[in-house]
Amino acid sequence: MEIKIHAEGNHFEKSSDIKSLITMLAKYESTYTQCLKISAQKYELSTTLLSPRVKLTAVSPGSINICLVTEIATAFAPLAPQIFNYTWLLYKSGYDLIGIASKHFKSTEKPMNIEINNSPGAIINIVQGDQVTTTSDVLTAASVIHKGFYSLAQLIKENYANMITISSPKEHILFDDGNCNTYPLPSKVEIETEITTIECNITRFNKRSLLGSIDVFYDNESIAKPFVATPDILDECLENFKSQRVTARTHKEVEVNALGETTISKYHLIGFEID
Repeated sequence: MEIKIHAEGNHFEKSSDIKSLITMLAKYESTYTQCLKISAQKYELSTTLLSPRVKLTAVSPGSINICLVTEIATAFAPLAPQIFNYTWLLYKSGYDLIGIASKHFKSTEKPMNIEINNSPGAIINIVQGDQVTTTSDVLTAASVIHKGFYSLAQLIKENYANMITISSPKEHILFDDGNCNTYPLPSKVEIETEITTIECNITRFNKRSLLGSIDVFYDNESIAKPFVATPDILDECLENFKSQRVTARTHKEVEVNALGETTISKYHLIGFEID
C-alpha cells in the first residue's frame, strides 16, 4: 500500500529548509508506523515482517511529493490488504478524533466523555452531545500520533508550508491554516483536592522559593518530578532533605488534555508521615 504526502509552500524552493523537510519526513513516517504497529498487533503479526520505506517522488518549485510504501513478508501477503486498510482507518480516524476532541475542549475547557465500543463493525467517532463513541484502537492511535501531527502543523504555523496533504487511494487528511491550531492538544492544569501519599527522596530544595525536585518511587523505579512545599513545612523539608526515602502527603497537580489523558506535572507537598 502507498500513502502519499503532498506539501506546498515557497520555503520548499530553498535548500536552507532541508531541516524542515527532514522534520516532515520523520513525523509523517513515525505517525504512520505507530498506527501500523497497532494494526499488526490486531492481526497477531510481528512488526519485523513489515517494512515501511519513505520515497521522495517529485520536487517542483514550491511543492514536494513523498510516498510511504509498506512491504510485507511474502508468506503473510494474504493479510496485507486487511492490515494496510486497518492502518489507514486508525490514521484517519485518529486524526478525526483529535479534531473532534480539540474543538470540544476549546469550547468547554473539558475533555469529551469517550465511550469505547469494540464490537465488530462498530461505527467510529459518533458524537452525541459531549460524548464520542470510538474504539480502543482508534483512541490509542490518537494518543500516540497527536504529538507527531503537532510537528507537522508547526510547519504551517511557521510558514514553511501552506498546506500538507496525506492521502490513501480513497481519502486524505489535511493540515492548513484552517486546522493547524488544533495542535498541540489543548489542556488545562488542575490541583487535586484529594491527599495522595507518596514515597520519595528530596533531591533539590530552595528554601526561599519552596521549590524543588523529588524522586517518586513506584515499585522498583523512580521518576523525577518538581514539587512546591507549603511554607509551614519548611523545617520538615530541610530535615527530610537528608533522608534517602520519606513518606510525603501531597496534592497532585495534573495536566488534562482534550483526549482525557492526565499527566502529573507537579506535587504540592503539605506534610510528612512520621514512622
